[in-house]
Amino acid sequence: PAAWDITTGDPSIFLAIAEGRKTGFNFTHPEVANKIVGNVSYYGTEPPHFHGTAVAGTAAGDTDNGLGLSSIGFNCRMYTLYGYNPVVQLDSLLNMGIRVFNMSFGNTSGELVEEEAMEDAYLRGAILIASAGNDPTALRSYPAAYDHVISVTSVGDQMNHDKVIGDPSTAHWHGSSVDLVAPGHDVVVPINSQSYAYGNGSSYAAPMVAGLVGLMLSVNPCLSPDDVELILKATALPVDNLPINAAYTGQLGAGLIQADAAVQMAQSYASALPTIPKLNPSFHHYITCDDDLDLNLHVSGTRNPLSTHHQWNLYEQSNTNQSIDQMAWWQVSPNGYNRDTLVFSTVLQPNTHYMVKRGVWDGCTPWFERRQYNIQAPSCFVQFGYALDAEPDANGCVTEYKVSGENLDLVDRVSFILVGATTRSYTDFSLPFRQPIAPYQDTQITATLHFHNGKTYTLTENIPTCDPLIPWRSAVEETLVSTAELSLYPNPVMGEEVQLQHPASAHLA
Repeated sequence: PAAWDITTGDPSIFLAIAEGRKTGFNFTHPEVANKIVGNVSYYGTEPPHFHGTAVAGTAAGDTDNGLGLSSIGFNCRMYTLYGYNPVVQLDSLLNMGIRVFNMSFGNTSGELVEEEAMEDAYLRGAILIASAGNDPTALRSYPAAYDHVISVTSVGDQMNHDKVIGDPSTAHWHGSSVDLVAPGHDVVVPINSQSYAYGNGSSYAAPMVAGLVGLMLSVNPCLSPDDVELILKATALPVDNLPINAAYTGQLGAGLIQADAAVQMAQSYASALPTIPKLNPSFHHYITCDDDLDLNLHVSGTRNPLSTHHQWNLYEQSNTNQSIDQMAWWQVSPNGYNRDTLVFSTVLQPNTHYMVKRGVWDGCTPWFERRQYNIQAPSCFVQFGYALDAEPDANGCVTEYKVSGENLDLVDRVSFILVGATTRSYTDFSLPFRQPIAPYQDTQITATLHFHNGKTYTLTENIPTCDPLIPWRSAVEETLVSTAELSLYPNPVMGEEVQLQHPASAHLA
């Protein structure tokens, strides 16, 4: 079309092709293999199916590849979605910033939950397009008949609504809920067998409109859903006044889409009521310790769909006027868009209060929004749980201390200092870093952990007192024994008084 003289589409503009259960996609078809960049499934793995493949290929199939057909969306790319009821399952793609949704399916009755989902998507900036249906009656089809959904029915190459002119049984859906018409009779579509066929149905008219919307957003990404609908209708060519469509007066919407006129109008269109997107409240952070025992702050959150600049600023709470680190995106893409995690380059200081401000700026309207989050973390030494563990003997007296904690392989050696009757120093070079003590003379132990990277961490513990009155009984109780040898353990320190409890009749030498 002449619209391609203005733009062949921006690869950063994504169209979402939603399909119902049992109508999956053939992702290997050459028409879509390089154009579908992601898939969201709420049902599981569906076998390849012609319908989803045909719809996707019509919207933005691979053009100028020497095969098959040329698709109106040209360089725009696609995400696909299928589930039990895709109408209420758009949220994940909305969170990724997808704005154009094609829904080539429908039912004759609506549901409140669907209507609310469509309203929510519209308020979040989504442009919703649906096939009007294939039953040649003037009834309504949903989701096409919901408010804020652009309903599209079919015409042929002579702008005829009847596939066979004069035979109303060959027409597709029409009525007051229809907004636009697009080619839907005998259009070339990719099918499941890696080949092509002629397709008939409003299912193929709707993606024609979706592809055109992709071109419009390529020249003016600031268009709101209302802007898009207004432009499409203002530039459409009425067809219900043609003699061949005399039976459908007032039932074919504003008429046949005109791609070149719509793109031209979009290019210079300034929205009178710009859509003000909201900052998604999702925020997540976590702090990790690296092998250098440095604290690293990771932050993530769903980015705002319509914003072109996202920024995270890091402050110490003692000075919130001057940021100490900053991360920013200037252009948003749905690839890896949701919950993207970034790491500040600044190493956090333990037990210091920090504040993160998150801001978004919109390239379409002069607005910004920001929020702040307060963060604090203990040192890596504390997080790894380094400690001195007392090891008691059978009598409950501590005779040894052992260093415990996570990632002890980061420790090169441990130097110990024992304080008591004398002060002694030791160094242990191997795991598990143990140090024996003298339980009746040592009162304090200090361990300094020397890490491979040169950092140190000191632990100090007071050694609990062990009762020096050791209960004992003589193994010899005969009254005629005048001498008995006693062995005391642990050995008393030289000069330390030892009290012996004994029967009054015993004689000790």
